[in-house]
Amino acid sequence: MLESASCAAGHHRGGKASCTDSQHHCRCDDADGIPEQVPSPRVQFRLYPLVDQIADKVAAMTEVHSGGRRSTRSRDLVDIVTYASTQAFESRPLAQAIAAEMRLRRLPDDDIAGRIPAEDWRARYAVEAARITHCRRHPTISDAVDLVRTFIDDALAETTAAKRWNPDLLEWERTDPTPPPPRRG
Repeated sequence: MLESASCAAGHHRGGKASCTDSQHHCRCDDADGIPEQVPSPRVQFRLYPLVDQIADKVAAMTEVHSGGRRSTRSRDLVDIVTYASTQAFESRPLAQAIAAEMRLRRLPDDDIAGRIPAEDWRARYAVEAARITHCRRHPTISDAVDLVRTFIDDALAETTAAKRWNPDLLEWERTDPTPPPPRRG
């Protein structure tokens, strides 16, 4: 039962009425004039997996169009910084999704960070990132490209064992108990 005599959305005050909005449903009756919350119906819908969204954004950011035109989708970089700063990911599904999208578009799947048109996006990224709370740790294009190098390029590296992205530390953490193979070099 809501405490006030108006619905949470402020649609009406007391009396016999009902309202519906995307957040809640309420019903008021004449007895006490206090709105009563009514359960919302269950709705099923499909979501596009986040790793696939990232893969699409990575490919779109690095694509070169006819006439040598570079991508103008700096907003995709802001989105990737936001995802990396707020979500945990498993490295293998992320790498598989990106590799598949890059193959589909016939794009190389290495050095993603190096193919971001950073100079073209410098001013636009700064303006867009300044509006997003989760981009505060990456206010410049250089900061964002460094994060992509750690988040995307490291996930795609062949030596990547099963790892989980830690959005608080902004780094990959091992999830399998086996030690990494010795480096040759």
